Amino acid sequence: VVAPEQLTVTATLAGRIAQRPVREGQRVSTGDLLVALDQADIEPVLAQAEAQLADLQAQIRSEQVRYSNDRKALVSELAIRDNARRQLERTRALVERNLASREALEAATDALARAELTVSTRQRAVDEHPARLQSLQARLTEAQASLDSTRRDAGRARATAPFDDVVTGNQVA
Repeated sequence: VVAPEQLTVTATLAGRIAQRPVREGQRVSTGDLLVALDQADIEPVLAQAEAQLADLQAQIRSEQVRYSNDRKALVSELAIRDNARRQLERTRALVERNLASREALEAATDALARAELTVSTRQRAVDEHPARLQSLQARLTEAQASLDSTRRDAGRARATAPFDDVVTGNQVA
């Protein structure tokens, strides 16, 4: 005679057995604990998944602050570049009238070049924001899925009887 309802219980996380209160041949009722893994093996895996999610959330907030600061700095750096450009034009005019030295012209040229480089670098940082944010959000989605999976697996670390019956086997590997 074969039992009409049989269930094989397996854990999805690796861990030591903390409880195994039933033995072969024992009658169990729905909800009775069959086996439980040691929480000391489950909690670190869960904590790691939670920490990874929290870290990515913090990185996204940091990226948003960085983007905001980059946009504000770009406005100032554009003004500095424009001032450097005007200074270069004034210095050129003075050099043409022999009222300023070639060194002053070179210094103004260098100041404009540095200002343009700064603007270019900052503009690139602003332009790259959407890609950086998209990458972080994708990693956040992945971390959330990992956490959900780990929580689900942690919830399965305690197996209970799904129906009233007799335990026909109790193997632990």
